[in-house]
Amino acid sequence: MASSAYSWGSLGHQVVCDIAWRSSAPAVQRQLASVAKRMGYKTFAESCTWADKIKSQSRYDSLKPLHYMNIDRRDAHVRSAACVSRQPPQCVLPAIQYYLDEAKNTALSQKQRDKALLLLGHFVADIHQPLHVSYKDDRGGTRKMVVYQGKLMNLHRLWDTQLLYCQGINGKRPTWRRLGAELFNRPQPSLEKIKLPAIEWAQESFEITKAIYQEINGGNKKPLLANDYCERHYPVALSQLRLAGSRLAALLADD
Repeated sequence: MASSAYSWGSLGHQVVCDIAWRSSAPAVQRQLASVAKRMGYKTFAESCTWADKIKSQSRYDSLKPLHYMNIDRRDAHVRSAACVSRQPPQCVLPAIQYYLDEAKNTALSQKQRDKALLLLGHFVADIHQPLHVSYKDDRGGTRKMVVYQGKLMNLHRLWDTQLLYCQGINGKRPTWRRLGAELFNRPQPSLEKIKLPAIEWAQESFEITKAIYQEINGGNKKPLLANDYCERHYPVALSQLRLAGSRLAALLADD
């Protein structure tokens, strides 16, 4: 995947972390607010965009592959990916446990732990964006061009940002606060689903990715998507955001 690809855009990342914050106990909320403040942000939700903001800084180049996971088209399961068992982490799946451990490691400096927590929040959102667990040969859809409502764009961009803006909230353009509140007030996913291991999160996203590609396969190099494509897939995107927020909250609550 192209290293410049942003996952869910700022809106999606802020929504995931807002849901996690809303789902957390007051003591955890205070800790998250303190981390955000030390990192220069007003809220935890806004701080979860930090991992994308630093992509232009060469000292963080080693983090770029951690936003996604490449899967061979011949593989049915994400466990086949070469990066799954490598340490230090080289893709998003092992990065989640790695930075969870760092965030809770009191032997590290406060700055290291703060950065680790923001990376954790970001990568949990990333792994729930289907095209961040996707095919290597077209870089997670960044090389797959489609035509949607008369506009030529890559498939990754469509799922990253366009989907979340295709419907308003009570007639208003979505903001992270509005969308976070709406999703938080929906029924919470089952505890069993929240507690699934991260490799299952990745597999869930990969199954969605496979369905996305099955819909547009047909030989046309630049498929023309139906006008209702956004409306049909919008609920999938929202469900992934809700799951990501609940799962992040569970990670933050565990001692």
